[in-house]
Amino acid sequence: MSRRSPMNARYKKGQEPKGSTRKSAASAKPIRKDPAPVTKKTAAKQSVKERYAATMPDSPEYKRLRRLWWTVLGIAVLILVISLILTTKSIAPQVGKWGQYISLAMSWIALGLVGFAWWVDLKQVRPLVQAHQLGVTVEQFQAMNAAAKAAKNTKKK
Repeated sequence: MSRRSPMNARYKKGQEPKGSTRKSAASAKPIRKDPAPVTKKTAAKQSVKERYAATMPDSPEYKRLRRLWWTVLGIAVLILVISLILTTKSIAPQVGKWGQYISLAMSWIALGLVGFAWWVDLKQVRPLVQAHQLGVTVEQFQAMNAAAKAAKNTKKK
């Protein structure tokens, strides 16, 4: 390994101040003194759940719609389970042909409830979440979307 410069202080023997060889690149970096005070948790220290909760609105309307969404999905799953129980080999002969019709109707009702929950999520909840993430009201968000759609339609023509 070759020397960089014979005049460098770390290569002069017996003279003050004594130089030293660099141990690593990290030791050559300046030491940070008095870091800025941390008032909030940094994103790296927050859990995934905390970061997710920070992006969701905290309004009563959002909570009501989310509760409706979970309730409708829970009822749909319950109806579907009952429908499947009616079609098992041990119960199907006891309920007969009408049991099969009832099971089919319950399956369609469950499918309709899942569709309703999907509509609630897409058309009611998501605009609330997107407006909250942009920091605007729902009305302002809807106006922005309407203006964007109108601009897109005029470009197509």
